[in-house]
Amino acid sequence: MPCDPHGLAVCGQACGRGPFCGLLRDAWLQSASPCGLQGSGLAKRPVLRRIFDACANLFSADPPAAVLASGFPIVPGRTPLAIAFIDAAAHRQAVPWYQSSPFETMGGYRAQVTRAVPIAHITLEGLLDAILATPADASKRDVIVVGHAQAIGLAMPLTSHGRAQARVDVIRMLAADREAPGGMAAAVSAREVNRFCGLAVPAVEALRAKMNRVRALRLNSVSFRACNIGRWADTLRDYQRFFGCSRVTAPDLRDTYGRVDSGLQTWHFDRWLQQHRANARFNTWVTGQAPGRLGFSTQRVSSEAHRYSIVMAHESADALRAWQTRVLGRASAGPFLYHGMFITDVAPGEPSVTFVGERGFASHIVTV
Repeated sequence: MPCDPHGLAVCGQACGRGPFCGLLRDAWLQSASPCGLQGSGLAKRPVLRRIFDACANLFSADPPAAVLASGFPIVPGRTPLAIAFIDAAAHRQAVPWYQSSPFETMGGYRAQVTRAVPIAHITLEGLLDAILATPADASKRDVIVVGHAQAIGLAMPLTSHGRAQARVDVIRMLAADREAPGGMAAAVSAREVNRFCGLAVPAVEALRAKMNRVRALRLNSVSFRACNIGRWADTLRDYQRFFGCSRVTAPDLRDTYGRVDSGLQTWHFDRWLQQHRANARFNTWVTGQAPGRLGFSTQRVSSEAHRYSIVMAHESADALRAWQTRVLGRASAGPFLYHGMFITDVAPGEPSVTFVGERGFASHIVTV
């Protein structure tokens, strides 16, 4: 039997592309085994049973109202919870998006965001303070950090009292506050950090003290939602050592938050499609099948652009609600918020935006 693109083979062998098999997921949610046996048929197959047990936080005997398109269903009471810490100046729509308690694809699983914490004039020290000030509960195991990034790391100052930035080379030195296990690397003193980036020795020591308090939380994950930073796996590993978390996730495309008008339901969908495809300044694509198609059109921009426009139309109100529920986690009337990744160099007719609940989004989350 074939493998799901994001999962395990039906035989139970890991294919290295994700945590579980879509065929098995569907069988579980439909209370049927892949061979067609109902209910107890699953319990009679030890390989399947072990896979389901290993992915217990993703499955439920009672399927959720909507099984989302990326294959990571939200299961009330069993889905991991997360808190989002947001650079208030970075993405204007990120705060209301996370305040709506949506899910976030973390790389291999999905967490539900229970709290959004905007941080004005964000610094690395301010981020650590915000994490430490948040009451400890189940949602504090997974942390989302929304902001800007460059090839050299996160685009934020270390503290509010200097010009030193949270570049990956500085993060690497800050994280080396003790000798690496096995003597693989020597500790870097506060004085050496000072000479390298100009941050005063007392400030280095204070920052490291907060770093170690966050490490003591033993976070499950820190998920950066900042443009392209997932392209540099070594950079993510340095941040992983700094935060002391089990893993770090990040996008390898431009991260984007926005609001789009759902558009008018049109009985002339093909005409709308033809008109937008005829405009060379826009890229237009379609999802779904007639009579339930949705059309999207984004302005073509340069690879360095940080802003774009998006419009849409839908053939059926039911199709729109179903798409919103499946891909964004909930349906809403009128303009709606979204989280996605923006792709500047797609072929005509291919999606310029992959939304948070789609397989394309999950495939561009890098995990270390």
